[in-house]
Amino acid sequence: MIRDMARVQTVSKRFELQDLLMSHKDLSQNAVRLFSRAEMMFPSTVRQPGGLETVAQAVEQVHHQMQIAGIPTGASYQALAVALDRYDSIAGAPQSRWPELVGLLSATVSEMNEQIEASPVPGGEWKQVVELLGDEKTAKLLGVSLSSLRRYASAARPTPQGVAERLHGLTLTLADLSGSYNDYGIRRWFDRPRSQLGGQTPGDVLTGSEPNSGEAQAVSDLAAALVGLGAV
Repeated sequence: MIRDMARVQTVSKRFELQDLLMSHKDLSQNAVRLFSRAEMMFPSTVRQPGGLETVAQAVEQVHHQMQIAGIPTGASYQALAVALDRYDSIAGAPQSRWPELVGLLSATVSEMNEQIEASPVPGGEWKQVVELLGDEKTAKLLGVSLSSLRRYASAARPTPQGVAERLHGLTLTLADLSGSYNDYGIRRWFDRPRSQLGGQTPGDVLTGSEPNSGEAQAVSDLAAALVGLGAV
């Protein structure tokens, strides 16, 4: 009987924590974006966590890879890491601290996304993008020649800053698309006219666009709208 009561209390606490996590409406979507981006940007694959309770552990993996790439992770991660070192997990902390720790987790994921958005990592991005889109499509979208692309992707020549920024923007777009489309669907997405782009295709809009231009942002926003949703 005592064992059964303890089991019921454990399950009840788990549901309470899940409800608390779900109350942070942006946490799930931001976490999906973070892990999808990490998979695209870093050589070591970051597996998407199976549930919100494992987000904190997955965030630690991303933090490690961001450190290797020289990308800062923000102050919230440091506070979260101290707490996780003490309690091992959010669920292991006193229940009175759950709101604080979930808030730190949400802030950490947001800060990591902000840092990743501002930090091109061509050494980790070229291989993933070229494998997904192919040489010709990648070269067209980035506005570079095939010979230049192959030199940059193989590290035979350093990637120029402008190209690195365009590559990074394309990488983030691919990460946002990855939750809604398979590889074939992602490639086709760039060739389908969109009313939001005035009837143009995302590929046509991106070709020749500057990294921070309104045109490039419109394509990025279109892909971002799919995060957490089914393909449209």
